[in-house]
Amino acid sequence: MPNLAFTWLNPDNDREFSASAGLTVSLENEAADYQTAPEFQLEATAMQHLPSGLALGLTGYAYQQLGDDSGEGAETMRQLTGAESLQARVFGIGPIVTWNTKVGDMPLSLKAKCVPEFDAKRRFESDVFRITLGLTF
Repeated sequence: MPNLAFTWLNPDNDREFSASAGLTVSLENEAADYQTAPEFQLEATAMQHLPSGLALGLTGYAYQQLGDDSGEGAETMRQLTGAESLQARVFGIGPIVTWNTKVGDMPLSLKAKCVPEFDAKRRFESDVFRITLGLTF
């Protein structure tokens, strides 16, 4: 569904700020008679780029369901868990490190981030660790 993103890099001090916002609307699971409510996600990253190609910063996100799940399957889940609502949310924040270089003439990008989650409601908290390797050819 809709997703908006932007990145701003200040060439005077090599500081970067990126953000994206998205809305997810799911189709009904007819087999389970379960409709997940629309979900809003907001992500942001602030980094300081160094002359070596390394960048260090902080990244985080917020996830919030905009309503309650519906359908017979959702009602069954509420009864089984004793929950009045299935509306979920969670936040996460942690460090990010990127490194950009070239392999021959091909740009190579490595990104690592560790984002512990907190303040979760109606979902599990996780510690998210992700490594991304990009090679442009």
